[in-house]
Amino acid sequence: MQASQAKVMNSEQRKNIALKIITNNSTVTQISKQYKISRKFINQQTSKAIGAIDIKFASTDSEPPLLYVPVTKAWINQTVLTLMLTCKASYRNVKTCLETLLNYNISVGSIFTIAQNAIEVAKKINVQQDLSNIAEPAIDELFHLNIPLLTGVDLRSTYCFLLQEESTRDGETWAKHLAILKQQGLDPEKFIADFGSGLREGIFTVYKDVPFQGDVFHVLYYLKKMVFYFKNRIKSRKSYLQELEEKFDKSSTNLTNNKNIIKARELNKKIMLAEEEIDKFELLAANTSTLVSWMAHDVLSVAGPNKETRLKLYDFILEELKKLQQLHPHRITAVYTLLNNNKQEILAFVNDLEQDFLELVQKFNVPIEDIWELCELCRCQRFSEKYYQRSKDIRKKLGENQYILLLGLVGQVVASTNRASSMVENLNGRIKPYCEIRKQIGRGFTELLRFFINHTPLSCSRKKHRKNKTPAEVLMQKEHLPWLEMLGFQKPELCKFPI
Repeated sequence: MQASQAKVMNSEQRKNIALKIITNNSTVTQISKQYKISRKFINQQTSKAIGAIDIKFASTDSEPPLLYVPVTKAWINQTVLTLMLTCKASYRNVKTCLETLLNYNISVGSIFTIAQNAIEVAKKINVQQDLSNIAEPAIDELFHLNIPLLTGVDLRSTYCFLLQEESTRDGETWAKHLAILKQQGLDPEKFIADFGSGLREGIFTVYKDVPFQGDVFHVLYYLKKMVFYFKNRIKSRKSYLQELEEKFDKSSTNLTNNKNIIKARELNKKIMLAEEEIDKFELLAANTSTLVSWMAHDVLSVAGPNKETRLKLYDFILEELKKLQQLHPHRITAVYTLLNNNKQEILAFVNDLEQDFLELVQKFNVPIEDIWELCELCRCQRFSEKYYQRSKDIRKKLGENQYILLLGLVGQVVASTNRASSMVENLNGRIKPYCEIRKQIGRGFTELLRFFINHTPLSCSRKKHRKNKTPAEVLMQKEHLPWLEMLGFQKPELCKFPI
């Protein structure tokens, strides 16, 4: 009876009991009989009150404490997970942090157990997520110490619906994971991905009728990498030429010796070959730089010329690369083959643009050419001199009101058209700090990491619908509890004291 009576007492009643003992208003025996509680329980409450008073008077007047937090086992577990996920700390750094700040000794094994318990809860939450709202997913393969991480991200919400470490990235492995995602409701309008054979095979196995769109990000990456290679070769060849000329100058000072004459002739031949290579790489760098610039700014840019112009320019770039291929097949052949074999997938986003523009044509009864002209106008910075010069004719043709209305609608189409899986690369940058401190990122940690990323608010974002919201909130269109509470923890009760 005494123990049960003590359990039902609230904090105010316990405080009053402690105050009566401290102020000598009652004895322990009197209170024990009055409340039907044990003497041991009364002494415990008195000790707590005296301890709080000691802490208050021990603090200096210059910097009094702001608040006190009860350091319970649950609070330690929350702190461990927060240090791991928010602060990107390793197990041993978590251990050091707790020892430094709290003088609390915790083993690496205990930290591992806390993480594993959280992983089990995170797995269940990840599996229960409904993926039917994902319309345009981007999938790709990231790598950690040459181990592939199969990854999938929703382009609108940045929700990561797949982050799984695997030993291989073949079509069968991809198909296995995509089949599981399909059961969770993943039924997109199209996939955006690079041109990996295993990835493609997995998509075509599970989603036969879903269109595949080539990733423009990787195309531009390979094109720019080719240009950088030629520019770097110019620098290295010029350095090599300078070394040869210095050696030639030294050997030509004394040509009476037959040995020096032979050496000077050999150096002269090498100098001539180096100059020819410099001329060749300068030609390649200049031409490929121009072609890549056209490809990036005119063909593969969302805001740009009409479909017919893009197709013609794409074919022209292919023809020019085929001519340059003879000068350096090692670098250009792979890029030419990529562009030639995947033309339809790379330019698939242009078909989406045209489809959306045809809807505007039917709705407002304007020529398709005017809509494409407005699309190209979106490349210019608003209110700049170039913008006013290019908009003068189309503004006069459409009229001020219709021009402003259509320009806004075309701008919305341009902003909502996805053409790249660069959001996966963004995710790669976010998870890299977690990977670098671990030799193995498996054992379920990717599930916990994916859960944390999906349920952490985005404080900075260019898209208004994402700002200060978590990817899960944007995708599901409803709020959820803080991620620690979703894992089964409660916010600690902070005790504030008057200063």
